[in-house]
Amino acid sequence: MPTIIEIPLEEIASKFNLESFGDSRILISGVASLKKAKPDHIVFIQDSQHLKSLESSAAGAVIIGDNLEHPKDIPFIISEHPYLDFIKIAKLFIQKYEIYSSQDETEYQSLDSTEGVKVHTTVSLDPSTIIREGSIIHPNVVIGKNVTIGGNVSIHPNVVIYDSVAIGDEVTIQSGAVIGSQGFGYLETKEGWLEIPHLGGVKIGNNVMIGANCTIDRGTLDDTEIADGVKLDNLVHVAHNVYIGANTAIAATTGIAGSTIIGKNCKVGGRVSIMGHINIADDVTLTANSLITKSILKSGIYSGGIPSEEVRVWRKVIAKLKREAKGDA
Repeated sequence: MPTIIEIPLEEIASKFNLESFGDSRILISGVASLKKAKPDHIVFIQDSQHLKSLESSAAGAVIIGDNLEHPKDIPFIISEHPYLDFIKIAKLFIQKYEIYSSQDETEYQSLDSTEGVKVHTTVSLDPSTIIREGSIIHPNVVIGKNVTIGGNVSIHPNVVIYDSVAIGDEVTIQSGAVIGSQGFGYLETKEGWLEIPHLGGVKIGNNVMIGANCTIDRGTLDDTEIADGVKLDNLVHVAHNVYIGANTAIAATTGIAGSTIIGKNCKVGGRVSIMGHINIADDVTLTANSLITKSILKSGIYSGGIPSEEVRVWRKVIAKLKREAKGDA
């Protein structure tokens, strides 16, 4: 069974330089939504429209915006940014939900060369691999040659890391991700497709999240690079020689073709398709389902799809576009 963490409300507030009111000794063992909360949970409210929902919630405590009316019947913490502080508080209880916390500790072995590193006995690990302090490698991970893994890295089950991959500190790689595999590079000849050798590697910065079943291809000559603070949702494909700038976040099922450069602080919606050999500036937002075929050199919000409509309207729109394209409008 997972260990149940219980923290007094006043201690939670103190950790984040906040102030608690009411029965500050109440023990909190988790976070929850207003609807699903139990008496040992803390919730958050940052706008007045949810105040009524608090009346019917079973929550034991609440983080509330400093501009809202204070609740009378429940202990509370006042915050300038309730949602932000709620996220910080949630991390105090993260081990309660850690799926490996109940595993037999004897199934993990320590590396003699580095303090605090734990590697599951089912991991395939090349002797050339360097793993730094505080990292944990979970079951059935396969790691190739000349791989470096930074400190406090968590690699979840069934991840495959090919040769010549460098991973920074504080990185999480979710299950099923494949990093450093052969890119989709071929030259068409009279005899058929000639495979282009991929001699580069992959570089991943610090504080990066790589979601489940992501694929990051190795470079052809130079490395594919993921900069500090990048967050990849599940099922994101990063092709060979792509560069993703710092603090860019990319939602699920997006595909990025080879040799594309994406700037820092970008936001990419789900199922976006980005063509190869183009540049995307810093601070660009690409909305879901966009198709990006050329470089974007100015920050802003860009869309590349037509939203769905009732089928009879959609058919009229398409018919009109076809007529205009033929010059019949």
